Amino acid sequence: MTETFFTIESAEKILPKLRGLLRKAIGLNKELQALHAESLVDQEEIQVETEEHNIKYQFELVNNHEELHQLTESFYDVMEQIEKMGIEIKDLEQGLIDFPSHFEGREIYLCWKLGEDRVKHWHELDTGFEERQEIIEL
Repeated sequence: MTETFFTIESAEKILPKLRGLLRKAIGLNKELQALHAESLVDQEEIQVETEEHNIKYQFELVNNHEELHQLTESFYDVMEQIEKMGIEIKDLEQGLIDFPSHFEGREIYLCWKLGEDRVKHWHELDTGFEERQEIIEL
């Protein structure tokens, strides 16, 4: 895949679509974590229940497995859509995104976080969110 470089304008142009995809990915990720935790509890219960109940819980695990598979597929589909946009997800839970960009002949990241109205920050490739600076400083 060819690396995409963004200007502030081109990054902001995709924010509406990106917001929707990120919210969906975050929601699916939370559902996956909850279902995985629920499945682990069911597995523990199988070990302590009678044989009759084991059958019941194994059936529930099969249902959870199918649901887990469907959620995982949906999650990776959304993540692939985001990846194809040419951006980098740095922290999904926070909705932290880096847009590869150029400034004065070097590569940098334009930095944006879900909830921010515009792309207002940047940082060097070898630094992160904590060292981001306002774009005014560019």
